[in-house]
Amino acid sequence: YWRGPVLDQFDGRTWRRHDPGTSSPTPAPPLYRYRLDLEPSRQDFIVALDRPLSAQLAGVRLSGDGVLIRPGRRRAPAEVVETSQAGPGSFAPLDARVWRRDTRLPEGSNPRTRALALALRLAHPRPLDLVAAVLDRFHRDPYYYTLTPPLLLSRNPVDEFLFDTKRGFCEHYASAFAVLMRDAGIPARVVTGYFGGTFNPFADDWLVRQSDAHAWDEVWIAGRGWLRIDPTAAIAPQRVDPALRDGDRTPGSFAFAGGRGASWLSQFALRIDAMRTLWRERILHYGPRAQAALLGRLRVSDADAAKLAAAMAAALALGFLWLAWLARRDLRARPRDDLRRAFAMLSARLARIGLARHAHEGPEDYARRVAVARPDLGGRIGRLCREYAALRYGAAAAPRRVRAFKAAVRAFRPRGSPSSSGTRRPSSAPPSTPG
Repeated sequence: YWRGPVLDQFDGRTWRRHDPGTSSPTPAPPLYRYRLDLEPSRQDFIVALDRPLSAQLAGVRLSGDGVLIRPGRRRAPAEVVETSQAGPGSFAPLDARVWRRDTRLPEGSNPRTRALALALRLAHPRPLDLVAAVLDRFHRDPYYYTLTPPLLLSRNPVDEFLFDTKRGFCEHYASAFAVLMRDAGIPARVVTGYFGGTFNPFADDWLVRQSDAHAWDEVWIAGRGWLRIDPTAAIAPQRVDPALRDGDRTPGSFAFAGGRGASWLSQFALRIDAMRTLWRERILHYGPRAQAALLGRLRVSDADAAKLAAAMAAALALGFLWLAWLARRDLRARPRDDLRRAFAMLSARLARIGLARHAHEGPEDYARRVAVARPDLGGRIGRLCREYAALRYGAAAAPRRVRAFKAAVRAFRPRGSPSSSGTRRPSSAPPSTPG
């Protein structure tokens, strides 16, 4: 888990963060020391593993809730060496001010959630037992993981999610879990950041992308400190959207991209990234003496060093252009991927009018349910879903039919979409695809 902003203020719909000041924790083993190569970003924080203790980068401070803060936009790549510790950190009791803040909820909001939390607290007086009961509910009951959930438009969106729609992604589950804990009197907060990443065996490092963004929770347990809880990981695998399972975007998963099953294109991309890593390590991150020593071993004079750097940069740029061309050619040769994306667009547009596809539904079952709910759309949806099934699961699809299907999906814009947006993403979460 790569720790980012901590959200601890909830207005009934949106989680926000406050500035908890600066902390100087006492290190406790085991400790981790590692290096991050950061790309340019608008984010005012730097991610860290587990509980960060320090970061060797100018302007970075450690906040009171364990986040590395670096004000201002990061305009250039940067290298930072971080030190983190495993475990919950301090076991000291929370002071009264923090306890009130991390159990506070808006008066009268989400009454059904509050009633459920009180019932669970009566049945499970021990906090850890109550945590386990909520996770078991997410696992046992028909809760689904999807990136196209129905919009939550009521005044009590947590109630609507927990008791009505039961469909969402990591931020829905993290928000609902934190509200349940607070209603039960347990301090809780939402943590955003990234989970896992992709291992690159050619560089012996991990790639963490925006698509790895995730949200989870922390709860305070007396004598244990802040414990990480990931409610999204409790969802039963069979209730994860099949399209996400196919794409390895299941909650709580991460990738090893260099193995035997990886495509040649992904392996080529990893090799290019390994070249970039080597360039950073051997040239950009070297001091003047180390750079001069390396160039001396290569018998390159000072006068030629700039030319060498320019030549290597040009070669790298050509490599990226070649990779882009190969990727485009590969996508053209894989119409079924285009079909999946087009059908996902169709499902998303129907979800905006309250007709989200269930994880267990095939295209024709989905079309029949839409036709019952919206007879005016039934004929058109039926034709689109039948064509999708024929193209995706039949013989090799002719490119002309695939293009026609994609055009028909793009032209499909059902009326009746709600004018207001649904559940808003936490304002401080990194811009990303939800985890």
